[in-house]
Amino acid sequence: MKFIRNLMTASAMVLATITSFAADDLGEPAITFKSTAFQEVGAANSFHLLISSTEPEYFDIDMGYGPVEVEVVPATVVDGAWAGTFVPCHMNEEGVVKIYGDPSKIDVFQCQGGYITDIDLSKCVNLDVLDLKHNALQSLDLTPNSKLSAIYLTDNKGTAETPIKIGGPKNNLMILEVDIIDHLDPDFDLKLYPKLISFDAYHTLGLKSVDLSNSSRLQVLSLEMTGIESIDFTGSPLLGHVNVSETRLTNLDVSMLPKLQRLLCTHTSGTINTDIKLNSIDLTHNPKLFYLALQGNNLSEIDVTKNPELISLFLQNNNLSALDLTNNTNLASVNLSNNRFTFSTLPDNNPLWTEYFYNQQPYPVSKVIVKGTEMKFPNMIRPGSNTYARLIRKPVAGDTEAIEDEEAYSFSADGTLVINQTFTDSVYVEFANTALPDYALTTTPFMVKEAADAGKPSPIISFGVMSRSTVYSFKAGLDGATAAAPRKLLVDFGDGNLEEFNVTSADAETTISGTPKGFTVTLYAPEGEVITAFDMTGQRLTTIDVTKATELRSLVLDNCNLPIINLAYNRCLTSLNLNNNTLSALDLEGARGDYDKHVLKRIEAKNNKITDFNIISTRVARYIDLSNNLLAEYDLTNYDNLEHLDLSGNKLSSVSIAYLSNARNVNLSGNNLTEIENVIEMPLCETFNVSNNNLTLETLPYFTAGEPASYVYAPQSTLVIPTKAPSINLSKQNRVIDGRGTSYTWKTVDGRTLAEGTDYRITNDGVTRFLNTNVGEVYCEMTNPAYPAFTGADVFRTSNVTPMGAPTTLVATFTTPEAVNNGQVSLATTAVDAIYIDWRGDEADFVPYETKSTYTIYTDIETYAGANVKVYTYNSPDDVTVFSISDIPMSEFDGSYMHNAMAFALYGSGLEADKISYPAKSAIEELNITEAALTDIDLSEFPKLRSLSLSGNKLTAVDLSKAPLLELATISHNEISEVKFNNPKLWHLDLTENNLSEIDLNGLPEMYQMGLSHNNLSALDLTPVKSTLSVLSITNNNFTFATLPVPADYPDITSYFYGNQPDLEAEIVDMKVDLSSQAVAGGANTVYRWFLDGFTFNSDTGEAEGEELIADDEFFVENGVTTFDAKYSKPVQALLTNDAFPNLYLKTNLLYFPTAIQAVEADGGDVNAPVNVYNLQGILVRQNVLPAEALDGLAPGIYIVAGKKVLKN
Repeated sequence: MKFIRNLMTASAMVLATITSFAADDLGEPAITFKSTAFQEVGAANSFHLLISSTEPEYFDIDMGYGPVEVEVVPATVVDGAWAGTFVPCHMNEEGVVKIYGDPSKIDVFQCQGGYITDIDLSKCVNLDVLDLKHNALQSLDLTPNSKLSAIYLTDNKGTAETPIKIGGPKNNLMILEVDIIDHLDPDFDLKLYPKLISFDAYHTLGLKSVDLSNSSRLQVLSLEMTGIESIDFTGSPLLGHVNVSETRLTNLDVSMLPKLQRLLCTHTSGTINTDIKLNSIDLTHNPKLFYLALQGNNLSEIDVTKNPELISLFLQNNNLSALDLTNNTNLASVNLSNNRFTFSTLPDNNPLWTEYFYNQQPYPVSKVIVKGTEMKFPNMIRPGSNTYARLIRKPVAGDTEAIEDEEAYSFSADGTLVINQTFTDSVYVEFANTALPDYALTTTPFMVKEAADAGKPSPIISFGVMSRSTVYSFKAGLDGATAAAPRKLLVDFGDGNLEEFNVTSADAETTISGTPKGFTVTLYAPEGEVITAFDMTGQRLTTIDVTKATELRSLVLDNCNLPIINLAYNRCLTSLNLNNNTLSALDLEGARGDYDKHVLKRIEAKNNKITDFNIISTRVARYIDLSNNLLAEYDLTNYDNLEHLDLSGNKLSSVSIAYLSNARNVNLSGNNLTEIENVIEMPLCETFNVSNNNLTLETLPYFTAGEPASYVYAPQSTLVIPTKAPSINLSKQNRVIDGRGTSYTWKTVDGRTLAEGTDYRITNDGVTRFLNTNVGEVYCEMTNPAYPAFTGADVFRTSNVTPMGAPTTLVATFTTPEAVNNGQVSLATTAVDAIYIDWRGDEADFVPYETKSTYTIYTDIETYAGANVKVYTYNSPDDVTVFSISDIPMSEFDGSYMHNAMAFALYGSGLEADKISYPAKSAIEELNITEAALTDIDLSEFPKLRSLSLSGNKLTAVDLSKAPLLELATISHNEISEVKFNNPKLWHLDLTENNLSEIDLNGLPEMYQMGLSHNNLSALDLTPVKSTLSVLSITNNNFTFATLPVPADYPDITSYFYGNQPDLEAEIVDMKVDLSSQAVAGGANTVYRWFLDGFTFNSDTGEAEGEELIADDEFFVENGVTTFDAKYSKPVQALLTNDAFPNLYLKTNLLYFPTAIQAVEADGGDVNAPVNVYNLQGILVRQNVLPAEALDGLAPGIYIVAGKKVLKN
């Protein structure tokens, strides 16, 4: 990823001194580089570079806009960051930058994330620091820059032909970073840099070896994720930091590194050098070591007693069973997870440690235990603590559960477990210890059997056959089987007899044959044996059951006629081949999370009928072939490690390749692709095939960098254009790349090339206007230098079109008073055809819109202010069945030319009724006039009307009874106060956001869903629609508990929305608030809660929050009338709830008490006269204070003010 920011344009560049010269007057540039920022980011690209001179100096920088003089000063490092001359960069399409001046004075050059592909620094012989991280370098040779002391080149590419070359010798070089370099010079040699202190080559996979014999000053070495296979540290005794994680080192000798402080040699990657592990390591000669990370290896023992300074120790995912940490008194972080420790061998949990992780691999036990057998676990007993055990059931499907029956098993203090009953599911033992309580330890799962059943084989795989006269052959593998030590597999060919076969491999190499005696063949595994592989090819099956083969690693069922397979329990699969069957779905999700396919790398299921494919562990997959199926969509998210993908021959219309950066072979040919999203660099890709799709020159991927070695894109499907047209607009196919665009050649169907200027005229952007209408059918061939394979038989071409004169048969006209660019048109005709729209109204450009019997939507329509738009056809306007225009303001519309339009819509036109001339109203079945200015409409003029939408108009009344066939009516956001019904078929009604205060629902026998929210309704009789209504919304009206329809009275209403009703108006009279009208509703009593100074609802909990008064103490409620025991200086507010209406809270407005001061005023006294304040004991606490300040600063409580009790909160 390139760290480029869109900060400014070239016109905004401000420098201290700006003087322009002709580039020819400046001599040869000191530095030249090429950037593809314009191509990658666009015209808004912006980044910056830092350039430093050994002394203040003027340089001229030309970014393609002419030279600009810049004063360059010496760069310094302040608080770890560079300070100096930063130059903002803005690339034009050419992308060439030239820096003029004295190259011998340039000592620092930095440009990160600028998409630099090539740079010439050869003249900068005194360059000291170079930073080109996160660019796109295709080549670099630093051989001339012998004085460099620091080089930073992280995240660049190089190529096999022009790799990144550091060159040498460089006797001053101390820091070298070449992380994530795809192609590093194969002759790279560290011996050329004798003063090197730090070397980092993270994820530079091409680095296979390093020679440290001349690196005596080296202190930091990072080779993580490289191809290093061996290393000798003898020449680098000062090394303090070594990271060789995920390399190919199998042996690591660090005994000659006495100053080593940090050592990392982990193997946890799922993709890099996964076959390599350390088996042992000697750390007894590294007394300074304080950070050790060795997770993910095969260590069975390790000695850290000679590393007393250890602080961080990471040894998870090894095979350790013992560890002495008594000498490591400085430890703070310890991770021993997933090893083979038991409670008797785990180190103590030191209270000084900040973290300690010690969950372990399951302790291995026999797969079958005879009931009553003593299972000995003395290693789970830890002196000075208590160990507890419990038995856990682990069903194949469903969650694990503890076995609570006390008689089922017993566990004694010496670690002996006895299980007293059998179970149909696997079980395992879970141990807990009081000294180490954070993690439980477990055994591997096992079955408990009766003694008589022990040793019997178990059925593992069965399949149904189509014939009992055909020999069926298959191959199988058993865990641990070899030619020298074969294992037995038992097969029942349908007669109940078990035939023995010797299996000589864990892979499917042993052939087993037999003639079925019945229609089911079953494979049995002897007790303790595991079937790891099964392969059947070319044998017709009716069914197969592999659900019990939970440890199956390889499964091949090729050309077996299988219509379905259950793989929910085969979690150990690494390879799956289901080619050439009749599968309609392939689900690779596990029966539960731990049964997902976490190791399945290869998936083949080509030549099936798959429409649905599901996999959870996408990042594990390396090879997927689902070619020649019926997939209409496929989500390639998180396929980061996929190397081979074949989805050819499906029905995909769109796909994203954002996660395929590691792919080697991608085949998407033979689909219906119209777009490929998120095109990325694919430098590792050998073949990328997208041929035989519906891609065009506009939508074909183009790789500015990292292009696959073989990019196959030709041929593509013919670009369909109208069959008749006066002009054809192919401007979208004019793909301009590197300054060169598309060429258009028109030909007749017999191959004769038309003459430009005589037969047609074409603009530079690809719009053709036909001049000769007597040439018959023609087509256009398009070629582009960026796609040279479009040639000959594979040329990219259009379908045939007959040139015509301008169309004259009108379909509709309308005027657009303003310009927009987001309009939408939907059209349909009785047969495949085209509608032509003259958007400018100048009869110069007739934009074609292909039509068919089902409607087609066209978006992002651009209109022009003041245009008298005309809609044409070459056929009859009576062929138009759907005519819809959205988001295009109009001043008038005439559609009277259409007589058979069944669906007519104008969305957002803003038209008044007298400005619309409808198509023949007698034919319209769907009418949508929204966001207009209709004040009235007579629906009797639309006798066939079934669907009506008039939302966003100015209607005050509507009579739907005049449309007896109406089924759907949406008339929201109007001003309707009156509506009439007599609609026997109407089932959907939306009158949201109107002015209805009442509504009569008679005449609606089929009403199913109704929206009446945001009106003024305070009562609603649902009796006429009680038997049919299922969905009702009446939120934001004027209902209360007393007036709302009670949910329990309408059990057929499945979705009922009635919340957000207005506040209840009330007042305090004689210390009482009368809300008795709400006391009982729907047979439930209303609950009254009162809050001082109001309340709010917590958005997270949904609960009311505020200072709540105490019922039956500070207030009393009787029959809905609240009586307060005291007056409050702050207002109160009620919250009412009722169980009959669980989704509605009613509340009052804020209600104020007359205060003591107000009482004085009401009595006619001087409201501003000073008062005295007493407490309830009669003690004077304030004297001669203004009434408004009487209680200021006093503690909460009740006081006497001017002879009245006043509450201070």
